Amino acid sequence: MGVLRGIQSALINGAILGAAWTVVQTPVYAADAASMHDVTGVWEPLIHEDAVERLVGRKQGDFSGIPLNEAGRAEAASWNPDAKHSCLPEGAVYMLRAPARFQIETGPDNTLTVTSESYRQPRTLKVDGKHPASGRHSPMGDSVAWWSSDSLVVETTNMSASLLQRNGAPYSEDAKMTEFFSRLSGSHGDLMHVVQVIEDPKYLRQPLIRSVAYRLVPNGKLGTNPCVVGE
Repeated sequence: MGVLRGIQSALINGAILGAAWTVVQTPVYAADAASMHDVTGVWEPLIHEDAVERLVGRKQGDFSGIPLNEAGRAEAASWNPDAKHSCLPEGAVYMLRAPARFQIETGPDNTLTVTSESYRQPRTLKVDGKHPASGRHSPMGDSVAWWSSDSLVVETTNMSASLLQRNGAPYSEDAKMTEFFSRLSGSHGDLMHVVQVIEDPKYLRQPLIRSVAYRLVPNGKLGTNPCVVGE
């Protein structure tokens, strides 16, 4: 919890946001008060962070920046790149790192629905909800969300084992992901910055912390994906 409190404090104080946007080389301003707590809409990725990993993908065995432990490296070594992985569900951890648009919509019963144009997998965020006492594991897991200052915090558990990146780096069913969604605006348009914290006692030595950025697409739509999930 100390790591998460530190990240939340940095987000509130602007430390992480300022560092993450240095590459944009433009002043960044907070979004207007009315939109700070509105993350709905269609968002497109800004591929200025981890471009190699998110586009062509890293070579098998290159786990730079990922604190895999011995068990994690052994699991990664067993990954078969020749298997049919191209149309398998990505999983909640990789979903927002894919070079594809996603949409956040308001759902029933105080929920938000996140849909990626990759495989159109819906992910439900239960705002001010609770995790079930016991739950089935699934690619999208079970997500609860709450507002903390101007960031939407999302905690996801009960995820099926999947990949941190597309070269075999794994996470297990024991993993937990905490995300911080923060709206921004500036000369590059309406932006959103997401910090991910992945904790996995089975495959990681320490929490994996990384960030991604998106631009709002006014009246945007999701594209189609030729994949049939599971092929």
